Amino acid sequence: MAASSSSAASTPDFTAELIATAVRPARPGLRAPRKGRGRGPRAGSPASHPLPSVPLDGSAPRGPRANETEYAPFPARSLTALPRLAILLFFGRAQNAIATTGKGILAADESTGTIGKRFTPIGVENTEDNRRRYRELLFTTAGELAPAGSLPRALRSLRSPEPAGPRPCASTPPLVLLWRALQLLDWSWALDPCPFAGLGEFVSGAILYEETLFQKAADGRPFVEILKEAGIVSGIKVDKGVVPLPGTDGETVTQGIDGLNDRCKRYYEAGARFAKWRGVLKISDSGCPSDLSIAENCGRLARYAAICQANGLVPIVEPEILMDGTHSVEVAAAVTQKVLAFQYKALHEHHVLLEGTLLKPNMVRSGTEGPTPATNAQIAAATVRTLQATVPVAVPGVMFLSGGMSEEDATVALNCINALEAKKPWHLSFSYGRALQASCLKAWLGKDENIPAAQAVLSARAKANSEANRGVYAGGAASDAAAASLHVKNYAY
Repeated sequence: MAASSSSAASTPDFTAELIATAVRPARPGLRAPRKGRGRGPRAGSPASHPLPSVPLDGSAPRGPRANETEYAPFPARSLTALPRLAILLFFGRAQNAIATTGKGILAADESTGTIGKRFTPIGVENTEDNRRRYRELLFTTAGELAPAGSLPRALRSLRSPEPAGPRPCASTPPLVLLWRALQLLDWSWALDPCPFAGLGEFVSGAILYEETLFQKAADGRPFVEILKEAGIVSGIKVDKGVVPLPGTDGETVTQGIDGLNDRCKRYYEAGARFAKWRGVLKISDSGCPSDLSIAENCGRLARYAAICQANGLVPIVEPEILMDGTHSVEVAAAVTQKVLAFQYKALHEHHVLLEGTLLKPNMVRSGTEGPTPATNAQIAAATVRTLQATVPVAVPGVMFLSGGMSEEDATVALNCINALEAKKPWHLSFSYGRALQASCLKAWLGKDENIPAAQAVLSARAKANSEANRGVYAGGAASDAAAASLHVKNYAY
């Protein structure tokens, strides 16, 4: 009894919500294999792993029969103790909101040191208040026809009641739904873009740094609530950066596993619903990435994903292969395929539910120092072919990183990927940081009077990438700032 009480006391908040999503609650106990010839799995086989027998339809598993024994109950917080359908429904809420046609992710998770490097060229001091002001600028961006503050707050925050099950439009304001219905009816006065929508019309998720997750706007509203009002899901960067991997040619491994379980619980309570962990690999003439680097980075990504799911967060798995080097697009494709294949093997070994994950890979492209840069058509073909060979269809979304490409190059490459005629069973979209914010920062310059102009630039870039997600971007959003390369060698943040 004492053990049961202790287990219940340590159950994270999300577990009760997950259980309530189930068709019928499942027994937490595990059964031993039935005795008799041919009735149980061989020792060491995958089926001998002590996982509960849970029907896919969500019904409760049967109890043990007369000749069977029952193992000790699984902890209540374990995902494997719950019906698979309930787990899918629970994680589907965040995924349906993020992996939505025409939307992607704004990566605003720069660490204190990295955001300081962004502030230095525009003459802004790296203080907590300036960081808060800049993030408030990003998160309060309104639609192109609705400048920030032009609509009453009560109108902008109008929400439908929380659904009992997963609904992609659960956080969409009714006025936006009305506007979409008018568009379908081809009403000439139905404006495009939607005047009632802000950044949430083009962005479905925002990755935050730990400091930002707990910050508030000048009017006292938490950033998480501001994002929620815009229909944007809050995420959190949970890794602690990269450190050198001894015995390799300058390769790195990401740290942050220690204490991750407790941090994830706290982030969930603060309003985060997905997380991100970045593994960094590189291609070099000396044979990088080494097998050791691949194993260490992919293994830690898989462990992080399992811990996130145990605490109710959808993990974004990011095994990034840097664009530094002289390699060709063919070499990049071979290395990316090897890394992704190892990554999904590691995720399976850690019993991560793939339907409850998102992938954030690099696009397959030639090295920045190579003699012949790959064309956008080559990037698209190599990227899609690599995904087809490695990424299971159970993964709902692939959110590409920009990897130092210019804002315009990142948008055009994403457009080519989505316009390519090929089998693509995933939502292919963006998770851009520099490729969404570079022009915005230059327009802001730390001055309040420049906020409307900076927000207009951000909205234009977000709209361009929204069109690229649908494969219909025709250009027109490029500027001198948008065309500038954002590449930083051995980029770490």
